[in-house]
Amino acid sequence: MKKAVIFDLEGVLVNLREGGLEIIEENFEFAKNLRENYKLGILSNLSAEYVDDLRREGFYDVFSEIHLSGETGLSKPGREAYLLILERMSVSAQEAIFIDDSPENVRAAREVGMETILFTEYGELVREFEEKENPLV
Repeated sequence: MKKAVIFDLEGVLVNLREGGLEIIEENFEFAKNLRENYKLGILSNLSAEYVDDLRREGFYDVFSEIHLSGETGLSKPGREAYLLILERMSVSAQEAIFIDDSPENVRAAREVGMETILFTEYGELVREFEEKENPLV
């Protein structure tokens, strides 16, 4: 069993809309349900201008680490971005699952050693997560 789940933000947990963020509710609820058993993180290439929106929407209450490239100066698919969040979450790459909607970012996370899920839609996300965490089911 893994210890951490790291999500991309845009396209997985939120969509960017004029005037702010639109939460993808079913995916955000999925993440919230995981926090009982996993450390949760966000690794996103968004700018720091969204920090206030994320705070207002409760993301900082759900995720122990939120890394926006606008704050850290490191962006996906750069190896350093993945290594930084793993270090800050105190988990190894082998102990984490990374979820993103970009094949390039998923490939880079896999090269670092993380288990990965390429997000396409909610039902597939749930199925793949359960398959990875409960391989005998």
